[in-house]
Amino acid sequence: MNDFKVPLTYIKSIRPHPNADRLEIATVYGWDVIIRKGQYTAGSLVLYVPPNSVLPSSLETKLFPPESKITLDKGRVKAIKIRGFVSTGMLVDPTEVDIGQVQVEQDYAAVLGITKYEAAVREAGPATSGGKHGRKVKGENPNFRKYGGLTNFKWCPDVFGDADVIVTEKIHGT
Repeated sequence: MNDFKVPLTYIKSIRPHPNADRLEIATVYGWDVIIRKGQYTAGSLVLYVPPNSVLPSSLETKLFPPESKITLDKGRVKAIKIRGFVSTGMLVDPTEVDIGQVQVEQDYAAVLGITKYEAAVREAGPATSGGKHGRKVKGENPNFRKYGGLTNFKWCPDVFGDADVIVTEKIHGT
């Protein structure tokens, strides 16, 4: 299952930022996003752009003009810490971009040209020397199993409803 999407959705709640007077924390699905105070209200319709999204240059220029204080690294949206609190992704007012027919909970990643960031994969092979200290750099370990297709639980914050959930952790040797 591909869990990368840029959905049009509603803000669930907004609360004050504990360390900043001009910022607030909006909750979309299970994600917290830092926004300017008064920019949105609970129930506002927004596009949620999750972390590790890459914006096309035309959209980046539209959302962050040259005089903007905010800049992205090669169009990539990252989770960042602002005044001691982590912001995961960003919110975009749907009236600022052309998304055509508006439908709540629809994915607009393809319409806006937003893609998922994929880190460069090194080819597996013999160890090569590199780095300024001459350390050995290896390719991926073929014995390590890759997991994919797992949906982050923050996309489904109401999946358990009011049920009590117990989370356990096995610590090695116990």
